[in-house]
Amino acid sequence: MTLRPCLFAAALAAFLAAPSGSRAVAPGASLDATEELAICAGRLAALTDHLWQMNDPLAPAAELRRDWMVALYEASLPTAGDPGMSRSALLLGRIRAKRDLDRLLETGEFNPDRRRARMARSLADRQMDSCIALMTR
Repeated sequence: MTLRPCLFAAALAAFLAAPSGSRAVAPGASLDATEELAICAGRLAALTDHLWQMNDPLAPAAELRRDWMVALYEASLPTAGDPGMSRSALLLGRIRAKRDLDRLLETGEFNPDRRRARMARSLADRQMDSCIALMTR
């Protein structure tokens, strides 16, 4: 699946058009969606880094997806008065997700145990599929 640049531009335009201090998510929407976006932003950052390091020709496409996910995440961040997860907790979740997927990708690529490498690749693929599905909802 390839990401269309116009969709990224539309998400970015919606983010930039929102008045500062307002929420870009629908009223009453749970912050669970924001947490999910934070986690996926971290995972896509890890995938992008990995693909660039491996000289994979799909690295630019992954970079575009990462940028789109970051735009969606930033557009859904809570304002100072919103209840729910704090920005620091969301950032911590994003960092942990990046670290965890980094480890999976490293294990899947370089572990000499074929079974362990296959399991790591499979788990990384499932995690990435859920993030790609989140972007296309």
